[in-house]
Amino acid sequence: MANIPKLWQLSLLGNGNKTILITVPENCTGKELYNAVKKHPGVPNVDGFQLTTAYGTEIQDTHLKRLDSYDVSNKGIINQVYRVRGGSWPSVDDIQARPRSLDNTVKIKTTESAKHPDVLGLDDESRRAIMPCGHAVAPTSLVMHCLYELENGNDKITCPDMKCGRDWDFREVRIAACLSEDENSAFEQKIAHNKNRNNMEVKQCPKCNSSLKRKGERDKRIVCSVCTKIDKKKYEFCWICLREWNHRGTEKCGNQNCGFVNPENVEKLAKCELIDVSGVMCPSMRACPKCFTIIEHMSRCKHVRCPYCKYDFCFICLKKYFRGQVMFSCEPAPRQTPSGEQSD
Repeated sequence: MANIPKLWQLSLLGNGNKTILITVPENCTGKELYNAVKKHPGVPNVDGFQLTTAYGTEIQDTHLKRLDSYDVSNKGIINQVYRVRGGSWPSVDDIQARPRSLDNTVKIKTTESAKHPDVLGLDDESRRAIMPCGHAVAPTSLVMHCLYELENGNDKITCPDMKCGRDWDFREVRIAACLSEDENSAFEQKIAHNKNRNNMEVKQCPKCNSSLKRKGERDKRIVCSVCTKIDKKKYEFCWICLREWNHRGTEKCGNQNCGFVNPENVEKLAKCELIDVSGVMCPSMRACPKCFTIIEHMSRCKHVRCPYCKYDFCFICLKKYFRGQVMFSCEPAPRQTPSGEQSD
């Protein structure tokens, strides 16, 4: 009889108010842990993140060290911190280097008139496509806009004008952006992937990993029919923190830290270094004002988007950022408390 490999179950904290259970081989390497986190359907599809132990020790994304060398054992706690770049239009050299131009043969209305400037304000010199909403956009500007939206988990391309926000049909987007076959294929795959990721109505049972959809949109106490049938005993878990339900009521699951910022990240918010963001000194780590996910600023401007809940905000003052908004000067918000509020 073949030996059944032993598994560890670790609690991953740092994705909003949720605790995500990650199953890995016993005492696996840091690389294997990172791969397991990236593949988990409950974790946003973002490459830039860091994993640390409950004591703040960074776990390296390599095969050189195993989890026991970080004092991590079965049922231990792992913290996840996202590293994001500011700015609505990330600089991608290979995309910008490829020449793009619209001519009279394209099946879309175009213009060079100053009456229809590039809605992104990046290129008013090239011929621009007039989108269904009436706003014009240059091909390279549109590609950069698509990259930003898709890399941040969106499954639709919308007009960046603050007062518009209309969805753009991707069939028109690919013409207006002069996408190559490879780019079109990559974008379509990314859209499909993001749609699957963004289906928040479906989650996995923490015990059997079955995909479940709750009947009521406000239900928190969930019964897994698969586990209940197999074990012949009702198995209930919390829809928020994805741990077994340990309370009599239907509103509070009884699990520690459910619905709150995990206390292991409090020290990160309180002691992280100050950095220069758009000429203003502010903490290098912030809790998303909406879901409290911990975010570390890496480079570029102060406008960031939370990888988990897609909330746009200013990393300096923590105020909501509206799409298409002109950058404004602001004062840095103080370091945040565990509740996401600002401390003096």
